[in-house]
Amino acid sequence: MAPGLAAGWNERESGAHGIEVGTHRQRSDRFEEACQVLIGLLSPQETITFKGSCYELTDARSNPKPVQQPHPPICIGSSGEKRTLRTAARCTQDWNFDSGTPERFSGARDVLHQHCTDVGRDPAEIPLSGQVQFTGDSAATAATAAAPHAAGRGSRSSTCVRRTHRPHWSRWPERCRSCAEAARSPCPSATERLLKRAQSRVTRRGD
Repeated sequence: MAPGLAAGWNERESGAHGIEVGTHRQRSDRFEEACQVLIGLLSPQETITFKGSCYELTDARSNPKPVQQPHPPICIGSSGEKRTLRTAARCTQDWNFDSGTPERFSGARDVLHQHCTDVGRDPAEIPLSGQVQFTGDSAATAATAAAPHAAGRGSRSSTCVRRTHRPHWSRWPERCRSCAEAARSPCPSATERLLKRAQSRVTRRGD
């Protein structure tokens, strides 16, 4: 399990669940607290007590506990520079860029890395990913997916590129620290394999 979280924006989806979307600030406040609450509930401790402006829990329990320890990896999808990327720097184990050009991806990534520095976290601990819309053209879609890598801004896989360690977000960066490729970015062969696999899937769906 890898929960994917974001601050939310779709009024129709929120309304269907009786939730008011609210202002940007309200959504960011809820999102920041929700990340802390979710991580606390999924972590090994028996209970969690939390008091915020949006959520309040007293000796709350969540059982059974997940197999993944210390908790399942949290994937945060965001590009908001002031709040959501700051929350991602504090809480996420995988950052997903919502949409946009390689330049926007690069800019958001740099902001995320700065937030990581501000909170005392190594940016290399956070794998990066992005969303690519299928346009009906398999080759063009694959090229769009490859653009951040080709521009030298690429994301990396959370799996050890030398296949020496089993993928596990909580220990992979430390166990691969001596491997420069794994700690910083995937080697070219790994990137090429990922792109070929994505193009193959896109082609099959297009057919």
